[in-house]
Amino acid sequence: MKPVENLDQLDAMIVEEKHNVASEFLKDAWQDAVSEGIETMIIARSAVRLALATLIESDGEKSADRLTREVLEWLETGALLPDRSLH
Repeated sequence: MKPVENLDQLDAMIVEEKHNVASEFLKDAWQDAVSEGIETMIIARSAVRLALATLIESDGEKSADRLTREVLEWLETGALLPDRSLH
């Protein structure tokens, strides 16, 4: 079973790297918009609408619903808050 475990681990590493690359592209685009004077709330709303519309077009409404529920869970659990430590 080692090859299957290694394959699962490799798949997880590939997905994580894709998330990292996508995040860097989005951070750059976000910063470009801020540099052009666009307010962060407008950027955020545009990004969410575009992401959901694109996801619906490519994968269907159920995928967008799953993502929306996942985002709500992130908000409820504090997963989106910056890491903070008390000194």
